[in-house]
Amino acid sequence: MKEKILPNPFAGSPSALSSATISFRPRQTLPVKGEDFTMTCIYSPPSNYRAVYWRHKGIQVAYELCSSMMSSCTTSVPNPTKYTLLGDDRSTSLTIINLTTGDNGRYTCDVLNLDGQRSANEQLEALNPVPPARVFVSDTQSGWQYLNYANISITAGDPYNITCGANRARPPAVLQWLLPEGVTVVHQDQSDDIQDGYYTSRKSLTITPTRNDHGKIISCIVSHQDLQRTIRYLVTLNVRVLPTSVLLFLTGGNQSLSTILYVQEDSPTSITCKSIGSFPATELSFWLVGDLDRTSIHANVSRSRSVLDDSLFDTESTITIMPDVTNHGMHILCSFDIDDALFVKVVAVRLIVYETEGFGVLINRGKYLPVIGEDFTLVCTYTLHARNKEITWQKDAPPSVIIVTDRSSRLCSDNTTRTIIAGEPNVLTCTASEARPPAVLNWIVPDHLTSNHQDQTDVVKGNSYTSRKVVTITPSASDQGKHISCFASHQILQTDLLPSNTTIFQSGNGKDYQISPTVIYVQ
Repeated sequence: MKEKILPNPFAGSPSALSSATISFRPRQTLPVKGEDFTMTCIYSPPSNYRAVYWRHKGIQVAYELCSSMMSSCTTSVPNPTKYTLLGDDRSTSLTIINLTTGDNGRYTCDVLNLDGQRSANEQLEALNPVPPARVFVSDTQSGWQYLNYANISITAGDPYNITCGANRARPPAVLQWLLPEGVTVVHQDQSDDIQDGYYTSRKSLTITPTRNDHGKIISCIVSHQDLQRTIRYLVTLNVRVLPTSVLLFLTGGNQSLSTILYVQEDSPTSITCKSIGSFPATELSFWLVGDLDRTSIHANVSRSRSVLDDSLFDTESTITIMPDVTNHGMHILCSFDIDDALFVKVVAVRLIVYETEGFGVLINRGKYLPVIGEDFTLVCTYTLHARNKEITWQKDAPPSVIIVTDRSSRLCSDNTTRTIIAGEPNVLTCTASEARPPAVLNWIVPDHLTSNHQDQTDVVKGNSYTSRKVVTITPSASDQGKHISCFASHQILQTDLLPSNTTIFQSGNGKDYQISPTVIYVQ
């Protein structure tokens, strides 16, 4: 069709379009029947001297006249119930109200100047509205999609991103998340992407669950003008609590995270793997691993309510092996998981197998006495049958640091007052560091104050021990103002190694640290 020549109101004015370009902005929405639809004509460079005409099938439907000599633009829309016009110095937009098939056809945008006119055309075809073909809920990271009424396994304290979506709809479906009270969540805005003439809509949120959110139901509500009723997509939160620690140790020995176990050849040896404070209870598996193969080992498993929190579980798994010379240097692996690989990790120890016959180590100072200023010799002897002959000399050392912390690892200063709630468990941990051999820790708790004491754990760190002893107290109103204390004793404590916030007490051949972190104030 030949371009229509329109009257130019800027005859004799400065030219602003001598090198101008004009085009329609790429569509960001679809023309759907019953919806409003906007087309935008853009021109460059910006122009204050312009006349813009909009035509549908050659018939003018809107007009805008602008000049720098005028305080504002003049706009003419013959049918304001069908069209609206909005422009600036860079673009002008025509909005068609309540789109119908009668609005189909070619639309032309003419921009005029002293230099002539520039025109751009756009073909419009109104599309029928359609409801979404499918609704989905997915894991944002993996893209895994869940069925309606599914259980979603998530970890307490870890942010989890979840997305509700609806695809192949016109116009876009409207998505809304509904959540029960108390769930920590951050909502994202809905996105609507065009693909193959339809919309795919998504709305995401980030949940940071707590143990108390277990079993709560969240739902995505999907609505659309062509749906007879809204679609509700439900998922249940299955909140898992990871264990606070997993230990692998000789049964009956110190419950510490060891990396080497010394075992006797041809002697029944029990090894325990312990998971502390998880929900649900962990699954523990044992493996004997060599350079070329690994063998599963049957274990006896027991589960109990955790001493840290009776809503959590402690799990112990014990094996009994009869090590021989071929097992020397091999590894015992304990793998633990929750919900079939939602969470899987492994702890391992290396086996050092020594012979049954004639194994022994002896330290002899000979016939001389240790005299200040003189050399003094200590001799360490061991039998030739000892398979592991690595000898390390270490001088005994007292603990250099004594601290008390609560469950959130906040440091409790000496002789402080703590406000706690009657009937609620409170976990306190006494820690002594850098001792050889381990310090002995004891909690002193007043009579009638409900308390639960855990066994002391001693973990090798570098060339010394870090020892911990945990007590859980559950106060009542009658425990107002009571004191609790932690004592750390060691056979060679030295006065000049004591921390500044401790008090020395004589205890047998050694000395005690006393830390009184808590004067209880019960609400």
